[in-house]
Amino acid sequence: MACGVPAVISDIPVLTETTGGCALPADPSASESWLQLMHHLEEKAFYDAQVEKGLEWVGPLQGAGGWERHVADIKELVQFT
Repeated sequence: MACGVPAVISDIPVLTETTGGCALPADPSASESWLQLMHHLEEKAFYDAQVEKGLEWVGPLQGAGGWERHVADIKELVQFT
């Protein structure tokens, strides 16, 4: 998504969470769902909308500022030990 390409992911909680719901989830045990999403991405308007969603999601995570929340979490954890 950070490269401006829509992501199709296995529909499992960890991938849905880490992509902010901006990736396209496919049933990991059903190849037909993957194929349907790939065909849907051939529609330019849908493809472009997915690119935009993905870039909006990853924007705050890029660069030095993207680490701020992680560092804050680590600092908080260290204070409790």
